Amino acid sequence: MTRLRRGAAFLLVAVMMTGCASIDEMAGGDDGYHWCLVSTTAAGGAAGALTDGGVGGMVLGLLGGAALGSVVCERPPADSDGDGVTDDVDQCPDTPVEAHGMVDEHGCPLDSDGDGVPDYLDACPDTPEGIMVDESGCPVDSDGDGFTDDVDACPNEPAPDSEDGCPVPCEPLAIVTNVNFDFDKSDIRPDAAAKLEGVQGVLAANPDLLVRVVGHADSTGTDEYNLALSLRRAASVRNHLAEHGISMTRLDISGRGESEPLVSNNTKAGREVNRRVEFLAENEVCK
Repeated sequence: MTRLRRGAAFLLVAVMMTGCASIDEMAGGDDGYHWCLVSTTAAGGAAGALTDGGVGGMVLGLLGGAALGSVVCERPPADSDGDGVTDDVDQCPDTPVEAHGMVDEHGCPLDSDGDGVPDYLDACPDTPEGIMVDESGCPVDSDGDGFTDDVDACPNEPAPDSEDGCPVPCEPLAIVTNVNFDFDKSDIRPDAAAKLEGVQGVLAANPDLLVRVVGHADSTGTDEYNLALSLRRAASVRNHLAEHGISMTRLDISGRGESEPLVSNNTKAGREVNRRVEFLAENEVCK
């Protein structure tokens, strides 16, 4: 009977040792390791009980089985950061949880577009090669105008409404209408009133535009008289515009007398042209 017990114990231990690999393979990872330890310990206890037939033998068998299990059971390599790549091959052992599932075979976060920002942080994972990106992995827009630097012709000059990221050159708004007057008069003629309707429209459409109304005279009369006459003409036009809804705060006036003729004063037609009021933009307002 003793021989039978010893034979059974030997057979149980042999089965235990050869079966641990199968347990590891079936369970896998830490679970396989733990199952192997449990199995060797239990088998050791059973073998001790069969050999000795008492509690003491079973206790010794349990201890022996546990000791043997620590030798024959293979503990899987650790995976400290839990990214699925074990520490023995993991070149980035501190990969954050957010990157799990997005690491390469070395355990390092993937960077699909090679811009230096890993995929788990990259809001623009398909950035073309060579383009400068920000901390979110998206192309840099230095001037914040909506044109990224790789396509912005003027990356340091914001121009959100342009076609290429460069400010559109300003074309100052000008009022080219001249208002003419009868000889030695400052009254608004009917044809002048019609022209001033156009001026009113420009001023109404551009509320930031400030205008200087400049009066002129022909060469008939003295310089002093013509200077005063040109100023009266400018004031007459300003008052007319104010009566039609244009604030006087937007209208400054001055007189130039006969000092700036458009054409020669040697003919009647020339003098008629020179009796006029012009409009000059006081501030830069673009078309």
